[in-house]
Amino acid sequence: MTSFTFRLTAYLDAANYLPMGQKEMSNDKDTAETAYTNLQGIATKVETARLINSLNAVLLWSKCIKYIAFFPYVQFLFYTVKDAMGPFFVFFIMFSILAIGFTL
Repeated sequence: MTSFTFRLTAYLDAANYLPMGQKEMSNDKDTAETAYTNLQGIATKVETARLINSLNAVLLWSKCIKYIAFFPYVQFLFYTVKDAMGPFFVFFIMFSILAIGFTL
């Protein structure tokens, strides 16, 4: 609910700036050169909502691990993710080496 509230207030705050870019795209040279729409507050609210969603995902995953022994579907999901970590780390190491090699 908190994340939804943050996201909803961000959308409502962004509605105050509609149509966005109107001052920046105007034909008046003085207004267009000095116009700036500050969206930092809206971006902060959206970032906070994403942070709350990610924390909620971690909490839900830890709650699911508790029931692995009782539910075979959860056990299957856990073992699937666990078995996928090996190839993922190998891919990540190779990707890092290639990324560093190409950027140098």
